[in-house]
Amino acid sequence: MTPVINTIYTIIHSYNTLTINNTSYSTASGNVFGNNLLLMRDPYSDSYRFTGKFYYCKIYNGDSLIRNLIPCTYFGEPGMWDTVTKQFYRNQGTG
Repeated sequence: MTPVINTIYTIIHSYNTLTINNTSYSTASGNVFGNNLLLMRDPYSDSYRFTGKFYYCKIYNGDSLIRNLIPCTYFGEPGMWDTVTKQFYRNQGTG
């Protein structure tokens, strides 16, 4: 999939299916988020990084909202603020 300028993406990951704006893609059987979630980053390539505006990321477990991430700076450091857990997630990239 190639990102398109000025497009808002809705991404749903459920068990072995990833759905991006109503188009489904198969993932490894039983592949569920367990450790790290990389946003705007290709985990298989050090050279590819997505550049764009990030508005929010909401993560649900069933119907329960478990993360509501919004971009921010915290004491000048870029990252994401989770309004659910009141936790700051530091940027792991270059900007």
